[in-house]
Amino acid sequence: MDILYFLLINFIPAMIIFFGHVFMYKPPKSINFAYGYRTKRSTASKKAWAFAHQVCGALWYKGGIFLAILLNGLFLITVFLLRPYRFDIYYVLFFTPLLFMLGSILYTEHRLKRNEEAL
Repeated sequence: MDILYFLLINFIPAMIIFFGHVFMYKPPKSINFAYGYRTKRSTASKKAWAFAHQVCGALWYKGGIFLAILLNGLFLITVFLLRPYRFDIYYVLFFTPLLFMLGSILYTEHRLKRNEEAL
């Protein structure tokens, strides 16, 4: 059963790393409403679109690697040392990447706002 939780805990960080790499190196060429980092600020201009993908992609790629290391370390500690509390800790491990993703939106929007004049 712990193997299933291990796979589930690593799924979201793996997707964050994948999309971070894609956003950095092969972002969507044109502003669209199907794929990409889409907010009011990021879709305001072509430069803002490219800047948002560069910022968000770098953050997701590096943050995804950090999350994977952190979550796997906490998972191993939980399995071997905190076994009676593992299901409570698994919930925290599941929702941590979601908090990171929300924070990455706030950070990217802050960077877009700060660089609005330059774009």
